[in-house]
Amino acid sequence: MSILYDEGQMAIANEAKRVLEARVLPENLLPLLETEGKFDTAFWDTAKEQGWTGIAIPEEHGGLGLSLVELGIIALACGGVTSGAPFLTSSYGAARAILDHGSDELKAEWLPKLASGEAIGAIAFAEHQSPVPVKSAVHFSNSKLTGTKPSVAGAAHADLVIVLASDNGMPVLVAANVSGLSPQPFTTFDNSRCVADLVFDETPAILLASGQAALAAALHILALQSVVTAHEQTGGAEALMFRARDYANTRRACGQ
Repeated sequence: MSILYDEGQMAIANEAKRVLEARVLPENLLPLLETEGKFDTAFWDTAKEQGWTGIAIPEEHGGLGLSLVELGIIALACGGVTSGAPFLTSSYGAARAILDHGSDELKAEWLPKLASGEAIGAIAFAEHQSPVPVKSAVHFSNSKLTGTKPSVAGAAHADLVIVLASDNGMPVLVAANVSGLSPQPFTTFDNSRCVADLVFDETPAILLASGQAALAAALHILALQSVVTAHEQTGGAEALMFRARDYANTRRACGQ
């Protein structure tokens, strides 16, 4: 298996870099660090216009039908300009959960919206020190959720959330429409991540998987999201390296 990008993938990388450098402005990003629940709307509008929101969603569901590789290429470019929104990663995780475990009706309802960017997805698995708790403090009973998921990235603007909960002590993976909830954002190191607590109070939800299958599904989704996040982090690190190089090549001190 080649680890080199092909001609089409290189074209995606070059075009994404060109578009983002033209539209994502540093002066718009700095205020987001200190503003709760806000994100870079210019970046997100660009992502929707370019079709990046559906890049790894099959064409029959409104996406571009590409793969995690192409999504990683986009994330690399996003990291290079410090994109001020987490939704490419979180919506991809939600879409993957629906694709792998949702019914045909659920796919028809949500995948086109996620692909177009009309809806935003989030992943609510972690609690305190556990990224995938075997016994969640959020309870699922009679197709409803009760409890709190803390510190969910993207939750401040999410419409669909994939939740790891407990049903009589058994782990379950469920999908919940949270467009009617009132998320509770709070200040973090980077407020453009739109982190918020989600409080469920008899919130309707649909079962996707249960038992060990639910835990396996959650781990798989996190693994896929980690690939996207790693690309974004690498893009940011690469941009800083080039900036440091350029500074070192032009700096003068003591006449040298």
